[in-house]
Amino acid sequence: MTNYKLVLIESFVNPGEPSNLAIRCRPLPGQGLNTKMRVECSSRMRQNYPVGTCFLVKAKIVEMQGGATFLYTHYNWSYKLMTRKEAQDEINKLKF
Repeated sequence: MTNYKLVLIESFVNPGEPSNLAIRCRPLPGQGLNTKMRVECSSRMRQNYPVGTCFLVKAKIVEMQGGATFLYTHYNWSYKLMTRKEAQDEINKLKF
């Protein structure tokens, strides 16, 4: 699993982006990642928890040729649910 690292992400309502997905995920601030970056992840993860839920996932940056840069985590991989405070504490601890 080359170039994968732990990343804290949150779900949010799609603000009219060119995507048919109503709920998307993005990295939380403080990790050295653009918070406008999107995360390709499990749809069950996004749909089974309330919007604003934080998750700790293993992900890598993917740069599509001629397209957007995004984070990728396999839809079948495990993830950890975290409160917003736990997520912030983890960010502070790991010193991204």
